[in-house]
Amino acid sequence: MIYDGACGVCQALREWAERQDRHRRLVFIPYQAPDLTQRVPGLTREAASEALHFVRADGERFRGARAAFEVMKRWPGVWGWLGRVLALPPLSWLAEPFYRLFARHRAHISRWLGLQSCALYPAEG
Repeated sequence: MIYDGACGVCQALREWAERQDRHRRLVFIPYQAPDLTQRVPGLTREAASEALHFVRADGERFRGARAAFEVMKRWPGVWGWLGRVLALPPLSWLAEPFYRLFARHRAHISRWLGLQSCALYPAEG
């Protein structure tokens, strides 16, 4: 799972996701990691800054709302069931505009919640 490691909401959601992942199947990588392009070839830092990305062990990739649902599918109980249902088209397609709206305003949402705020598109360095 590639996420924004400088975003308060993203960090809080990652911590929550790690608690749900009882079997420790998921690996969380902030897109700011210096070795991102080596670990996930073809994923640019700019693309990773715009949306959550999920890469399965077989190399299949998902982004945005579908990436979140793919993570949920790996959790036990109702969350896993919900992830499997929401990952299905057309539900995943319908969720995407809401995901993009959230992602675009995550810095404001983080500040509003009193969490660390992020710069949405930091310069590559």
